[in-house]
Amino acid sequence: MIILLTLLSAGATYAVVSALVGGGAQPASSASRAPAWLGVDTTSYPLGSGAMVIDVTPGSPAEQAGLEPGDVITQIDNRRIGSPADIGSAITGMHSGETVEVGYIRGPITYTTQVTLTARHGGWP
Repeated sequence: MIILLTLLSAGATYAVVSALVGGGAQPASSASRAPAWLGVDTTSYPLGSGAMVIDVTPGSPAEQAGLEPGDVITQIDNRRIGSPADIGSAITGMHSGETVEVGYIRGPITYTTQVTLTARHGGWP
């Protein structure tokens, strides 16, 4: 009887501690709640406002949407991009799985593309 009470007490203690610290398990929807990531490195555009893409991470949302080094991002979801910092501001609060419209300049032509943001993976910058 004492062993049974000890086991029940240990089980109850484990349940309370797990509930208080979250149990280590994440709900299935947590991946879609991960912070958004575009997958570009940018620099200031020397000929005006915008963020010039200097690198696109292979397999990233930006690459899948067709962005290339040399493109100048000028808009994300109707939000003007005047500098590289504006990209982070534009996607702050967004989550993996959300789609944004990105306006950019390539050469003399202005384009728009749809980008489905993802979470940053462990090995990606």
